[in-house]
Amino acid sequence: PKNCPDGYWITFNDNNDCVCVVSCAAFATPKQVGEKCNQSGTWVCKHVTNFKGTSSGKFCVATKWGLCEK
Repeated sequence: PKNCPDGYWITFNDNNDCVCVVSCAAFATPKQVGEKCNQSGTWVCKHVTNFKGTSSGKFCVATKWGLCEK
């Protein structure tokens, strides 16, 4: 996808939905693993691994996705 803010995305295998994610380092004050990426805390910085689009790293992801963490 060309519309992701810093070029990272996840493609879910079960339905091929593509969702942009943001690197935890992209913030003015980089987020650490476990820190909230938005005020409500529905997006959190996690060290995720092995998903389509980006192989691994620290990204802000929706907590409801239940992604595997390193």
